[in-house]
Amino acid sequence: MVTGVQTCALPILCKDVDKQTTKDQPKPAPTSEPAPPPEPVLTTSSAPVLHKDGDIEIKSSNFTEQDVKILLIGPGESGKTTIWRQLKLNYCGGFDESEKESLKPCIQLNILTDMKNLIDFMNQSGQSVAPELSNSVDVVTSLQDDNEELIPEVASEITKLWDDPMMKINYQKATNIGIGDNADFFIENVQRIAEPSYQPSDEDLLKSRIKTTGKSDLDVMFNDIKVKLVDIGGQLCERSKWASFSEGVGYLIFVVPLSDFNQPMYEDDSILRTNDTKDLFKATANRKFENIPIFLVFNKLDMFEKKLHEYPEKFKEAYPDFEGDTNNTEECVEHVKKTFLSEINPDRSPDAPVQTITISAMENNDIHELFQTVAKKVVEDHNKDRKSVV
Repeated sequence: MVTGVQTCALPILCKDVDKQTTKDQPKPAPTSEPAPPPEPVLTTSSAPVLHKDGDIEIKSSNFTEQDVKILLIGPGESGKTTIWRQLKLNYCGGFDESEKESLKPCIQLNILTDMKNLIDFMNQSGQSVAPELSNSVDVVTSLQDDNEELIPEVASEITKLWDDPMMKINYQKATNIGIGDNADFFIENVQRIAEPSYQPSDEDLLKSRIKTTGKSDLDVMFNDIKVKLVDIGGQLCERSKWASFSEGVGYLIFVVPLSDFNQPMYEDDSILRTNDTKDLFKATANRKFENIPIFLVFNKLDMFEKKLHEYPEKFKEAYPDFEGDTNNTEECVEHVKKTFLSEINPDRSPDAPVQTITISAMENNDIHELFQTVAKKVVEDHNKDRKSVV
């Protein structure tokens, strides 16, 4: 059973960008007939899940009172909601048609906003696309954030812009202007997504950026144990609500985005996201949840590897005590783990261990290993409690 609210994470705009008001400007007409929609660009990176002997059975359920409550938390855009969606897709029958339809406007709006933010970023940097694409720029920038549809004609103009080399170069440079991690995937699929008959695929749902407001619940069984997994929002404005969801929590999954080492916070660009996450984990582990087991999940390993190659100096700035080789991803990950684990109070109870797991949330096998790790710990503890009662 699923309950909760998820809302569009839009618009997330660069604070330094002066948004030009276009309400009084006429909307330029597209210069050409829209191109036929291309075949979907599907980049599924997940191999079939490899089940092993001794795996805990995980399945969807529907109950009014749980045996165990697990809280899924982390900073905004850490990928925790992707983990929640993966559990739903792999073990709970996936999303029904109405759920997919409800997320369609958010996915389409993300594309429009991401493209507009990218154009703004280029303008601020004194760069531009090829002169013959000026009309395409006008078409996109004239759209209003909250009341425009992504139609095939607009999608055609977005495709033209994306094909310009300067657009892709600046996309790689843009780190804090509200563009999602998977914006390139959605822009490359824009003509498919703009079709009137479009319905989000599972990959679209996993890669989409949809802000969690409040909480989203998922009821599952770990063997015969009733487990409620609660995903709560991680944006700065949502964290004050965490305490209200902490009652009765038996386990905590705290998600750390490995790839954020070169990105400042949206809310305060003087603070590096990595430092905010460390401070958040320290406060969480040592005060709010000092007496319960924690699964410390280091997510976005795939993006981390890519960014290490592109911005090795930024990693060293974020972790100034690192003296290893930034070409060695495993060494870098281990350093990040040690840094976070060093934030834990050394007097923490042995009954509240902190276990680390490294994943890419888009990988089915990583998700399987994560939830098997969690489930085995829950089942083991639950069986001990049963024996102690007997």
